[in-house]
Amino acid sequence: MKAVWSISFLLLVNCAHSRFTYRDLQQQTAPKPQPGEKILATTQIESDLDLLQYALERGYGGRHFVPAQNWQAMQKRLRHLRGKSNTVAHLCDEIEDALWQLPDAHSKATRWLSLEHRNLHCGTLNKQALRKATVGRNYGADEKSKPWLAGTVSVGKASFGVLSITSFPSRDDPVWTGFDNAVVELRKTDGVVIDLRGNGGGDDSCGYELAQALLDQPDVPPTYQRVHTRQTPETLTLLLNTFDRIGRSDDGSLAAHLKSRYAETQTWRDRVLASRTPEDKVTEISPFALHVGPNAFAGPVAVLVDADCASSCESTLEVLRYFPKTRVFGQRTAGYVHFGNVGSLILPQSGIYV
Repeated sequence: MKAVWSISFLLLVNCAHSRFTYRDLQQQTAPKPQPGEKILATTQIESDLDLLQYALERGYGGRHFVPAQNWQAMQKRLRHLRGKSNTVAHLCDEIEDALWQLPDAHSKATRWLSLEHRNLHCGTLNKQALRKATVGRNYGADEKSKPWLAGTVSVGKASFGVLSITSFPSRDDPVWTGFDNAVVELRKTDGVVIDLRGNGGGDDSCGYELAQALLDQPDVPPTYQRVHTRQTPETLTLLLNTFDRIGRSDDGSLAAHLKSRYAETQTWRDRVLASRTPEDKVTEISPFALHVGPNAFAGPVAVLVDADCASSCESTLEVLRYFPKTRVFGQRTAGYVHFGNVGSLILPQSGIYV
C-alpha cells in the first residue's frame, strides 16, 4: 500500500508540474510582499507549493547532486503544508525548514518585513544550527557607499595596509572603482591585513584578483577540478529573476553593469529552447603549477574571518592561502561552499522569496 501511495503522489506531482512552463517562473515585476500575519487559504498555499516544486525540479542547479533521502525529506515537509491554511510567516518558516533538509546552505526562504524595510530569513532549524560571529566587526563595516575600504596603519617604523571587503557585488559594478589602485598601494606596505569578517559572498572575482596581485601571477587556479552547470530554460529564467531583483530601479530600468550579462543569459536561454542542449554541462578545469612570481608581495598577510564569512568569501580565502606568507585569524567560516545557486523566485500568493 505504501508503494502504491508513493507512486500516486509522484503522478500527482508530475501532473501538477506539467501545467507549468519556464514562463511561469519569470518575474520581471515582483509580486507585492504580504504581511507575515496574513492568513493564506489552502488554495493559495497549494498554488505556491506547486510552483515551488516545479522550480526545484526543473530550475535548481543542485538537483542532480542532492542525495535521494534529502530530497525526499524536503518533499515530505512541503507535502505536509498542503490542505491547511497558514499565515505567511508560518508558511515561510516551514518552507525554509524544508529547504534545510538539502545539503546546500545557499538555499533559503525569506519574507519582507515592511515596517523594518528588510527581508527576514525564515525558519527554525537554521537558527538552531547558527554559529554567531564573535570576533568583532569588520574594519569597514560603517562604509556604506562601497563594499571595500583601504587604509594604512603605522606601528613604529613599519607600515601595514588594511583592506576591508564586506561583500562581493558583481565585478562590473561601479562600486569597485579604485579597487585595483588600492591593491597596488597595499603592495607598498610592510604587511597587509585583509578583513573578510561578515562578508556573505557574491562574485569572488575581486578576491581572485587580490590573490593574483599578492602572488604576482596572471591567474590563480580555483580549488575545484570541474564545473557542473545546469542549463534548463527554468534555471536560466530563475537567474534572470536574480538580475531583475538586484539590478532594477523603481522605474524598471536595469543597472548598466548588468545589461550585458542579462542579454547573454537571455540568448543562452533562447539557444537552449531552440536546440537539444544537454541539461547539464560539465567544464573541466585544467590544473597548472602555481609559482610565486618575482614581484610577489614581500611581507606577511593576515586574513581575518568569522562565522559570517560565507560562499565567495570562503573561495576568496581559499585562493588567498596560495600565498605562502598568509595566516588566517578568527573563527571557522560559515561553510556555504556547496552550490553557487543564483536563481530566485517570489511565490506569487504569499510573496515569499526563495
